[in-house]
Parts: sequence; C-alpha cells; structure tokens
Amino acid sequence: MHLRKASGIADVTDVVSLETTVGTRVVEVSTTVRGTFKVAGKGALMIDDGKGGTTVVDCTNVPDWVIGSDTRARLLLKVSRNEYTDELTIDLLGAAPEEKVAALATPPPVKSGSKKSSRFSRGILPSRGITYRATVNPNLPESSVAPIYADRFRKINPRLSAGDADAIARVLIGYSLQYGVDARLIVAMVTTESHFNPYATSRHGAQGLGQLMPGTAQGLGVGNAYDFEQNLEGMVRMVRGLLDTYKRATGNDNTALQLTVAAYNAGSGAVAKYGGIPPYTETQNYVVKVLSLYEQLTSGDR
Repeated sequence: MHLRKASGIADVTDVVSLETTVGTRVVEVSTTVRGTFKVAGKGALMIDDGKGGTTVVDCTNVPDWVIGSDTRARLLLKVSRNEYTDELTIDLLGAAPEEKVAALATPPPVKSGSKKSSRFSRGILPSRGITYRATVNPNLPESSVAPIYADRFRKINPRLSAGDADAIARVLIGYSLQYGVDARLIVAMVTTESHFNPYATSRHGAQGLGQLMPGTAQGLGVGNAYDFEQNLEGMVRMVRGLLDTYKRATGNDNTALQLTVAAYNAGSGAVAKYGGIPPYTETQNYVVKVLSLYEQLTSGDR
C-alpha cells in the first residue's frame, strides 16, 4: 500500500489494458500468476494476459508466496515502450496477495447523494442522455439483427458484397455478445475508423476494420489485422478491457464510455497523462463523432 501511494495509484486495472501503453507508466493490476522462472539469475512471473495466454513480468526476486501456480495477486508494474511497434517492457515494483490488498483497499460506503471522485475529469462531455448498454438490441433476437446490420454496412461501404457484409455482421455481433459490449458502439467506432473497409490502411499504418496499429495488433494476438474476424475480436476485447478499467476508475458509465473511445484513439497513456480526453483535435473530434453515431443507433431505445 505504501508503494501504491508513493506511485500515485488510485485504481486497479487489468493486463489487457497494458497493450495500449506508449511511453512509461506505473499501474496496479489484479491478475493470476500462472508460474515463475529464473533466467541468468533474474526472476520472472508468468501472469494471465486475459486472453488465454500469459505475459512475462521481469523481477529481481520472485516473491516466495507466488512460487507455484495460479496465485491471485495484485502487482505494481512499470510498463514502458517508445512506440506501438516496440515490445512492452514490464518490470515488477511490488506484489501482494489479492485478498490482502482487496481487504485494505475496500472503500468506505458512499453516503447517499455523494459522488465518487475521479482523477479523470478533463474534457468530459455532458451525457446528452446517452446510455451505454451491453446488449446488441434489447428488442430483437440476434438472427433478426444480423441482416439489419449487414444492410447498414453496405450503405456505409457499397463495395462490400452481400456475403461479406453478412459475415462481418455476424462476427461483430458474436464477439460483442461474447465480451458483453454493445455491438452498436462497435458499429459506431468501425464506421468512424474504416467505413467498414476490411483492407483500410491509415497514413500512420493502422490496419483493417478497427484500424489496429501493428504493435497493438501484435499485443492483442492478432496475426492478420486485415482478417476481419481477427481484427474485430481484438478490437472488441480491447474495448471491453478499457470500459472495465474506466468504470472502476470513475464509477460512471458515461465517463467510462467517453474515456474508452478517447483511449482507443489516442491510447490510455494519453488519457492518464491528461486526466481525461486528451487535448488533441483529432481525438476530441473522434470522440464526438463516435458518440454521436452511437446516440443515433441507440435512440430508438428511449
């Protein structure tokens, strides 16, 4: 807890969110240590990466209590890389059993009428009635939604064949359901990112439907960002991780939604640096456009 306070840590995140790091930051993660090993006298932890594999964390000494396997832990990590194309460097600063930190970190009950404070406040937009929902559409079964989505995709990108549009719709809906993300949010983001062109490439090198940077795609385990199924799976999983991170940090669905969209565009490092939506014209315009599209897609629910 002393290390956490000294590092200015106010909330816990997950391993998936580390993949958006550019620069250097110190974070606290809640994860499972799958195993430990030593190389050339130095130790390392293998931690659950949140997507079925493991991530290696370097450390000077392996804590005795994590030796073994499948140990729940809170880890303070120094995460760094210069560019998205670089590999992440992750060093262990401190560790403690999950149950001990959770007990110490449990906040007191929030009094009626009070609001949860948050360091994320810069550039937050009024909610305008937008409500985030982790559903595809509350009024229609999935089998009825896919053709509607496919038709919309072809209007956005007339070059899509009917077969490709249908396949993209089913994959997008499927992964949205799997990760508990509103598919309409993904539709709004993909529309803004690539206009549903699976082969789109930005001037910065971002690729595919979700415009994943090569380093981000690699970190997400996406081998071919132009494969729309791989691209969408990585994108939706990343959005899920960001939503969870910012909901824990702010306690507010609308703020978490805005920060997620901003972080997808500018990186979570920039969001942390500026304590909210970064003062970048591109990012601010991106957030407004995505949320405006999302509001249009969800307006029939109200």
